[in-house]
Amino acid sequence: MLQGKGCLSRAVRFFFLSAVLTAGFSGLALGRLAARGAAAAETAKLVVFTGAAEPSQLPAQEKVRDAFEKAHPGVKVQLLPVPWPWLTKFSAMLAAGTPPDLVVPGPTTEFLDQGVWLNVDPLVARDKVDISRYFEPIWKYASQLGIRYGMPVSMYTDAVFYNKDLLDAAGLIAPPHTYADSSWTWERYVEYARKITKDTNGDGVPEIWGMDGLGNTYTMLQSFDAYPFSQDMRTVRFDTPAMVKGFELLQRVYKEHLTPTYAERVAQNLGGVGFTTGKVGMLIDFTARYRSLLPIKNLSWDLAAKPRGPAGPRVLLYTDTINIVKGAGNTELAWEYAKFVTSPAMLPEFSLNGLKAIPPTPEGTSLFIKAMEQQKPDVDWMVFIRGVPYSNPPNPWHPAYQQVNDLVSAVQTKIAEQQVDIRPALKSLTEQAQVLVDEYWAKRKS
Repeated sequence: MLQGKGCLSRAVRFFFLSAVLTAGFSGLALGRLAARGAAAAETAKLVVFTGAAEPSQLPAQEKVRDAFEKAHPGVKVQLLPVPWPWLTKFSAMLAAGTPPDLVVPGPTTEFLDQGVWLNVDPLVARDKVDISRYFEPIWKYASQLGIRYGMPVSMYTDAVFYNKDLLDAAGLIAPPHTYADSSWTWERYVEYARKITKDTNGDGVPEIWGMDGLGNTYTMLQSFDAYPFSQDMRTVRFDTPAMVKGFELLQRVYKEHLTPTYAERVAQNLGGVGFTTGKVGMLIDFTARYRSLLPIKNLSWDLAAKPRGPAGPRVLLYTDTINIVKGAGNTELAWEYAKFVTSPAMLPEFSLNGLKAIPPTPEGTSLFIKAMEQQKPDVDWMVFIRGVPYSNPPNPWHPAYQQVNDLVSAVQTKIAEQQVDIRPALKSLTEQAQVLVDEYWAKRKS
C-alpha cells in the first residue's frame, strides 16, 4: 500500500537552472577501451538487466543499444528484459554468481546494503561528466549510503488525477493546477471527496467514490512533517504527533467511506485502481498512471496539484537509474554504456520511449510535455513538472529496509480498516522497528 498548463518555458526558467549540454565520451576512457586490442573487442559482451520489459518499451532501448554497438565495433550488448517484480530474478542471478553488468531500471534500494552497486562518483569526476543538466533533486537522490549508485535516466512525480464529469456532477470547480493556491489542503481535498461520493441505493456502500486513497503514504506523511527516522537513521519515529495526525487522515477517509477498502474493490470490480472505471472522482498517483488511462476513450480527466499539509505540499519523486553491478566484470565498458545511455543525444529517447517516463533534464521535460500533448491535448501535463520543487523520494534507504517496510504495511492496513487504535499501534510499530534498527547497527559495528 506504500506507494504508494501554464507556459513550459517560463516554468522551466523559473524552477530550474539552465542546462549546459555536452556530448561524446572522454578520449581518455575511449583510449583505455581501445588499448584492450582488437581480439578483446571481438569477445566483449555486456548484459543489461532491464525492468522496463513491456513490448512498447523495448524498441527504444534496442535503438540505443544498436547505436552503442555501432560506435563500439565488436561489442555486443544483450538486453535481458525482466517484467515486474524484478527481485526474484535479480536475486537468483546474484546467488548463482552470474549477475548482469548493468541494471536499468531495477531493484536499487533493496540491494544498497549488500554492496551490489559500483559507486560511480569517482568515474563521474574522472571523466568530467556534466551533471549540471540534471534537476538538482534527481542528482541528489541518486546517492544513498554515501554511494552514487547509478546515473539518472528518468523521473516520475505524482499529482491528482481527477474525473471532470464527476466533479461537474458534484458542482465542484477544477482543483488548482499550480502550487500557488495555499487553500488546496487535505481538508479541502476530503471535502471534495465527500461531495463526489454517492450511495444511490442507501445500502451504506457508495457506488461513486470520492477518492482512490491518498497516494503514497510516506509522501502524504511528509506533508505533515512526519518522517519515520532521525537524520542519522538510528532512531525510529513512527509515534510522533505529526505521524499521528497523518495516520488520522488516512483512517478518516476510510471511516467516512470516501475511498473503497480492499473488500469493496473486489465486490464492485474496481480493481487495484478504481479511477479507471469512471466510478472514482480523484486519484493521487505518479506519472506512469497515464499509460493505463490514455486508451480509455470515455474517461474525461485532467491533472491537478497535490493537496498540502501543515508542512506544505509534498510530491513523490521516483528516480530510475542505470547501475553498474560491482564485480560483474567489464567495468570500464559498462561505464561507457552508462555514459552513452545518459548522454544528451540518447537520454531523451531512452527515457521517454524506452521507460515511458519523464527525462530528468529541463530539455527532456519539454520533450515529454510535447509528446503528451500530442496524445491528449486537454490534459495539463505541466502539473507533473511543477511538482518537482516540492519533491522527495517517498521511502529512501533506511536500516532493516524490507523488514521495517513489512511492519509498516501491516500496521497501515490495520489503521485504515479501523482494526486498531492509532496511537498504541504506532507506539508498538516504533518499538518493533527500533529493535530491528538497533540490531542492524549492532551488526554493522561488529
